[in-house]
Amino acid sequence: MASQTQNKTRRRTKKQRDNFTGFIAAFAREVELQATKLNKKIAKEYAADARRTIEQQLYDWTPLSPRYKKWKESSGFDPRIYIKTGEFLSNIKWGVTHNRVWTGVPKHKIHQDSGMKLSKLASILEFGRTIKHPATTIKRDGKEIEVKEYTVILPPRPIWRPLLSKYLKIKKKFAQSYRKSLREALAREKKKGK
Repeated sequence: MASQTQNKTRRRTKKQRDNFTGFIAAFAREVELQATKLNKKIAKEYAADARRTIEQQLYDWTPLSPRYKKWKESSGFDPRIYIKTGEFLSNIKWGVTHNRVWTGVPKHKIHQDSGMKLSKLASILEFGRTIKHPATTIKRDGKEIEVKEYTVILPPRPIWRPLLSKYLKIKKKFAQSYRKSLREALAREKKKGK
């Protein structure tokens, strides 16, 4: 009789353990699904925020030089920072590649106006750059013109780093809340198993 009771207890304990293991596996899948959904939502908002920041010129960036701004306006280009033809702005996107969510500009796409990769242009705009141009001869209106050596200094005009900081804080708050929910769910499940 005692062995029958022990067998029932063992079966019940094994069933409880199997139920708990199943719960943990299902919960882990749900956590992964929710994390992916959250990352997609954040990436989408991050891209929209980057576009809005540029369109509305929300940051206190170093202004364009008066000469360059005047040239942009007289040439029919948008005088705002980060926007000349709108190509860079329209390529700020988000997506999923190899199960990783990303926000930014396509890594290998070429910027038509400059001929460089958009990702390189994004880095130059973010961190600034000093460009030294050697002396050269150019033809203009059929005449050869000597151009002296000159240097162009592009100051940093960060957009990605300030936004990343903002969205990492959001993600951290969500993770803390989710961990608390996980602990509470595990405690409830353990109580059921007793």
